[in-house]
Formats: sequence, C-alpha cells, structure tokens
Amino acid sequence: MRKLPILQFLPTLFLLILLVGCKKNSEPKTPEDMLKNGAWILVSASANGTDVTSVIPDCVKDNETTFQGAGIGFTLEKANVCSPSYETNFTWTLQNSNTTLSMSATLIPGGSGVFTVVTLNETNLVLSQESSLIPSPTPVTVVATFRHL
Repeated sequence: MRKLPILQFLPTLFLLILLVGCKKNSEPKTPEDMLKNGAWILVSASANGTDVTSVIPDCVKDNETTFQGAGIGFTLEKANVCSPSYETNFTWTLQNSNTTLSMSATLIPGGSGVFTVVTLNETNLVLSQESSLIPSPTPVTVVATFRHL
C-alpha cells in the first residue's frame, strides 16, 4: 500500500481550520443591547401625524442621548446649547416585554418619561407618547424618531 504525502492533505486541513475558526456569532442582540449601542440623536418628530420637526429648536436636535448598563443614561448638549439646558442624567428600564421605555427624565416637552417603543433596532429608535403640548388643549400623540450617531 502506498502512503500519500502529508502535503496532499494540507489544503483540506487548512479549509477545515478556516471553517471552524470563522464561525459567525449567531446570537441576536437583545433590545437592551441595541438601546445601549451608542448615542442617539433626534431626527424627526410628529404630533398627531403632523411633522413638527421644523419647530423643534436646533439646540434640542443636536442633543445626544445615551443609555448605559445598570439602567443609567444621560443627555448631552452639543454645539447648540439650550437655555435652560436639557443636559441631564437619568435612570431607565425597558418594561412590558420591551414595549415600554421608562425614564426618570422627559425627552418631549409636556410629556412624561414613559414611552411606547414603536421601533428599536440597531439604527433606529422610535418612541411615542401622549403629550400635553402647548397650545393644544388636549393631549396629542407625539412620535419621536432617533438614530444612532
């Protein structure tokens, strides 16, 4: 019986090592992981279906909101600083099977810190809530869309 040189098996061995070593991480990110994946910035807002992005002050539009581990977060004023400042630290939790975001701070004037999570993925965060925006005499549904920087 003739023995085959080891060199004939090297390409097969190399391919096997490559396939085993390059196994992709198939674990999906949790909603909390996606929320904590960097700073978020406001890109649009609507009130009762009407786009109100243009009436939001520039000093609010460039704020960065970051959610960190242990339920801690912060909003930072960037180049355009509001007076009074919206910069704040807050606590947060995802509740009700990740459909509710509860914060100790408000992101929407006239609103509360409790939001319905409409969309949460690696690039977009869409939140809604009932808000008593002035001059509306009745609460309106405000939808705010944020994206990762």
